[in-house]
Amino acid sequence: MAPNNNSPFYRADGKGIDFEGWLSSVDWTAVDWREVLNIPNPIPWAELSSSLIRRLAAAHQAWDALHGRGSPLISPAVEELIRRQKLSSSILGPFADSGQSPYEWLTTQTNRDKRPDKETVAEEQNVSKSQKITVGYELEFPVAVYATNGDPHPNDTRKLWHNLKEETDPEKAREQVVSDILMALNMQTNIVGKIPKVFAPRDEDEDTGLYELRIKNLRKMEETGFGPAENVKERGSPSKNPVIYSKKVEEAAQDAFQYLCDFIFDAGIFPRCMMNEDYASGTPDSFEWPEILDDAESEQARRRLRDMLRLEGFIAKRDPRHVPLPGMKPRYKAFSVYANPGPGLLYTERWDYTDFNLEIGGVPSKAYHWEMIKIVSPVLEIQRGSEAKDIEEDLTDICRVMRTNFRIHQDLDTILASTQINVSFERGIDLIDLKKLYTIMGLNGEKWIWRLNRYWRNKDTKNVLCPQVCGDIRRHSNLGAISFTNPAPQGFGDHELLPHPTPEEIQRFYNIMDEYLPPSAHKEITTELTNRIFYCALWCYGDVSSFSKALGTGLPSRATELMSKVWGHGGTAGPIKYTTEELYAAEKEGRNVRFNVVDEHRGVVEFRSMAGSLDPANIMAWLKFCVEVTCFAKYSSAAEYKDYFERILRGDGLFSLMKFPPSVREYYKSHMIENEVFSPDGRSGSTVSWTDPFLAPLSGEKPLNYTMVFHPPIVPAPNGHKVTFNPPLQKGQYTYDIYFNPPLERTDMPDKLIFKLTAFLSTDSVDPSSTVPVQVSTVGDQFSAHI
Repeated sequence: MAPNNNSPFYRADGKGIDFEGWLSSVDWTAVDWREVLNIPNPIPWAELSSSLIRRLAAAHQAWDALHGRGSPLISPAVEELIRRQKLSSSILGPFADSGQSPYEWLTTQTNRDKRPDKETVAEEQNVSKSQKITVGYELEFPVAVYATNGDPHPNDTRKLWHNLKEETDPEKAREQVVSDILMALNMQTNIVGKIPKVFAPRDEDEDTGLYELRIKNLRKMEETGFGPAENVKERGSPSKNPVIYSKKVEEAAQDAFQYLCDFIFDAGIFPRCMMNEDYASGTPDSFEWPEILDDAESEQARRRLRDMLRLEGFIAKRDPRHVPLPGMKPRYKAFSVYANPGPGLLYTERWDYTDFNLEIGGVPSKAYHWEMIKIVSPVLEIQRGSEAKDIEEDLTDICRVMRTNFRIHQDLDTILASTQINVSFERGIDLIDLKKLYTIMGLNGEKWIWRLNRYWRNKDTKNVLCPQVCGDIRRHSNLGAISFTNPAPQGFGDHELLPHPTPEEIQRFYNIMDEYLPPSAHKEITTELTNRIFYCALWCYGDVSSFSKALGTGLPSRATELMSKVWGHGGTAGPIKYTTEELYAAEKEGRNVRFNVVDEHRGVVEFRSMAGSLDPANIMAWLKFCVEVTCFAKYSSAAEYKDYFERILRGDGLFSLMKFPPSVREYYKSHMIENEVFSPDGRSGSTVSWTDPFLAPLSGEKPLNYTMVFHPPIVPAPNGHKVTFNPPLQKGQYTYDIYFNPPLERTDMPDKLIFKLTAFLSTDSVDPSSTVPVQVSTVGDQFSAHI
């Protein structure tokens, strides 16, 4: 079976057999490997790719197991695989001589990196192989929640939570703030005639093993219509078969569910997409079930209603814009909003403000209680080189609602907030893509890329806070720290993070590096020993998980300017499988095996250099920049990539070498101030005025004061805090039409709103009145402020 001179696997250059191609073509399920490998030409096992060796070893072992063959004869592929696993030659050897150039070990032979075998891609998950590009953004910003000692800005009419105090439970306070922001976004961004946007809370337990069980059951429930026999949250492991309830129990649960739809969900009182586990679990307990149900049947009806509410919330948390992908976390199917506990304005001092009044006492950060809020977009599709007007329109809506309704602090170098851009591809991210992208960011960061964001977001400002949110990959990643002659930053990785390929693999990686990088790039790499270690180690990793671990920080409290959230065995992203029991055990031990796992099938790269912002033009310019840089790393050929570096190193501009939309270059060109420093708002420094430290409403929008007229009339008490309803509320709900005087003129709200008000207010009847003054800052607080 060995190839002869006429075989397509016999090299045309006369150099013998193409063993890589020949061995890949054999159907190992139909032949005994002993017969195939018994050929006169010795097979150079040490020169074959590791992916082929793994596939051959698995195939040969499978044949032996199926046909009862085994010891004493072992497949040479298995022996070679064992040999490679035992070898641990560090790539640091060639770097020991600080005068040695990488070009001395890079040969002129080119050998493209082989793609991984099928088994590394998890075929059973039916991962799509289309070319669709996906993007997501995460907005992070500090919101003033309440004044601690009188309102320092009484003329600012935007919302404060006056009912919250320092003694309020922090978790309850965050829950209320997030709920009100969610209500404002859901109500004020969804304009008639446009595709509705879905804003939902994040599941707080999404990194736990229990969460995996819950989502699995919800997906099963969506298919069957029925939930598991037991409550996962209460009892841990559900039974496989769903419970089928009696007709009267089912009808009672369905009636209760329909009642909630009519009077709560469809009325706008509480959007379906805001439902969480606490709401689904607690709501059925407030119902009075029909007398025809005994106690056991009533409990069954409550359980059935809980399952229906869980499923309703699960399905409702899907924005029509999201790109459906296998294995996607549910929160990436909608816009999610949550509070991110952290330092907030802890590092802010008086000198961060141009006019802070010392008579106030203390520091500005203590004048308010702040919460760091995050708004995360769903996974969105974007076309390479497009202006992405649909994404920009939605982003502008979000920024408008937030800046119009809430007091959001302007960005400072002492505020640890970032605008994060996540880019991926429906077919996934490969190891070679990561190597190309990180080389671009490393070699061009200081000269070009750092200039596209606030000057304090790069290492040259000596901002000690930068490593916590956007550290330089050449210094603050694990590999970057090891590359320095004194690699001792606290909390970073150790030398075990270095790749340990075989000598043959090292040579192959160097060949690939030489294929992509021109000789002119070698001078940049060899200028310092730290660069030689960093870049040559970067190109010698053999699987994406090891690469991501080395180029990350390993700590939730620290991040670099570019984070690789790509995991898998081999050269392509793919799931690292953990059993539910392993996840649950890791949770009990305090280990997070899912740390930085955003999309286990495809992986994402996260750009973090941009400061916290609600400026849609700035965010879109940076988003389109990140998409194009990632696409160039993904789609450029070796020749295109090499030409890029040759031209960039001789001084050509970054924007002239990639396919950026015209608006990106125009935006950055128009926002460069003195000394070519980028400033989206014209500020040359990092200080702001304490007189007005908040972001202004977009386009001059301000909260408007209206008089709300209720029909039927609402009867307030003399002190203005108690109301009654006429006619009386029935079953805790009643419908009131709400009119505005003067009529609404804003395009984002209709002239007439219909709400269904709850009866938690007093029912004491006093002098009738049909007019109630209300300050309309967000739709969500219309009934809590002044009624």
